Amino acid sequence: MLNVNSPGRDRYIPADPVQPLSFLDYSQLIISVLCDFLKIVVLSVPVLLKLLLRLFLPQEEKCIDGDKVLITGGANGIGKALALQFSRRDCKIVIIDIDKEALDVLVEELKLIGVDVVGYHLDVTDEKQIIKMKEEIGSIDILVNNAGIMPLLSLREGKFKDVERIVKVNFSSDILMIRTFIDDMLERKKGHIVQISSMSVLHSLPFASTYTGTRWAVTGLVTAFEEELKIDGYDFIKFTTAYPYFVATRKDLMDSVRLRFPPITTSYTAQKIVEGILRNQRHIVIPSFNQYVLPFLKILPYEVVSLVRKHILRESESKAFENARDLVVSD
Repeated sequence: MLNVNSPGRDRYIPADPVQPLSFLDYSQLIISVLCDFLKIVVLSVPVLLKLLLRLFLPQEEKCIDGDKVLITGGANGIGKALALQFSRRDCKIVIIDIDKEALDVLVEELKLIGVDVVGYHLDVTDEKQIIKMKEEIGSIDILVNNAGIMPLLSLREGKFKDVERIVKVNFSSDILMIRTFIDDMLERKKGHIVQISSMSVLHSLPFASTYTGTRWAVTGLVTAFEEELKIDGYDFIKFTTAYPYFVATRKDLMDSVRLRFPPITTSYTAQKIVEGILRNQRHIVIPSFNQYVLPFLKILPYEVVSLVRKHILRESESKAFENARDLVVSD
């Protein structure tokens, strides 16, 4: 493996020249690919039949009673709603949040209704704090990477430390959490990693370019990592990524934006996420109809998509994020 510190320090040695394939090589490659394609067709039949049955029969849900669930950013918004949803399933809950006041209140509320819950007031980007917490709680069954910040900050605005903070909280912390708990999951042959991404992965969000970039990064991260684990024989680790539309969370944010289509609630979002987890659903688009509408936009010419943004979403007309430009990270 290339040492991450070697570029610029070690001498660059070019790879050997690429040799063109002969006619015989091309023929063998084509025949090999066709044979593999036929193999895929045969192996896909039971998979497609199973998917067809799901259209008519209710899908069986897995049991998570007694599972230990860790939720980052779990004291407010979607995280809090997820904690409440998991508590109804008799799960043991670990909540991480930087908002100590809200964290203490939620932990106390959950304890009063008999939930096995513990809260940790810490920064998800601090490796030492995360490792110390892991030593105290041990292994977990479900990791929900929910922590995130959404300052409506153009790439042209703010200071670079603002951008760094967004990337660390929204992306780097997910890497840290997965690396911290994945070895235990592999050893126990049980684990479910849940990423709370955003609809901005399917439809980029103007005036939040850094935030949108981190949501794309999270999706690419877990998609590649899931395939890596499958190749290595660890297909028992499940992955779920949720792509919610604009969720009514922080009051200052909701007071600042003007959307043509109303936001969705945290309780509805959390309900759909947990339902997807119980079915081992890999991708959850909330509301679900967007999984058909938004991909359709991607096959249209850019000029047509721009018309949709202008006349249907009315992004340019309403300047939906005009009043939110001061919601940045820096003092």
